[in-house]
Amino acid sequence: MMQSIWKQKKLIAARALLLRFIAGAYAFLATPVYEMSTLLRTAALNDLDALNRTEVYSLPPGKALVRVGAALDSYDTRLSYFRANPKLFEAFGKAGQSPEQVFDEFNRDSLKLVQPDPKKADLLSAYIGLQMRYPKGVEGDEILILLVLCWLRRPVLLWFF
Repeated sequence: MMQSIWKQKKLIAARALLLRFIAGAYAFLATPVYEMSTLLRTAALNDLDALNRTEVYSLPPGKALVRVGAALDSYDTRLSYFRANPKLFEAFGKAGQSPEQVFDEFNRDSLKLVQPDPKKADLLSAYIGLQMRYPKGVEGDEILILLVLCWLRRPVLLWFF
């Protein structure tokens, strides 16, 4: 068996060289894809005391986090942010795509809501995470952080009703 392999050493070396060339070309020519994530944790009880003391609305920290997560996962929230910041998303578009197609592709492929395992979650480990994958040339950190900040700056009463 070793003799048959040794006889074909030139063929094996040629294939190995070809595969190295293909791998090297891919490494240098492929567009790098980056990933960023951010985590939101529950608010401390004393941070929600002002709202709870008004007795207009009582909101435990866990419930507040669930509502923030639901809003950040909302199609409407993401679409309104996309429409308000078109310059941030220019690099996601391809020639001939409409803005709606660019947004649908971004929403489907690039942005993902991450939650802890509900079986293992407790108040101390509860979080909502957002992950975003983006190609080189896109300000992914700016897009993700501004999405969270823009939503959190909305009037508080809109969060609950």
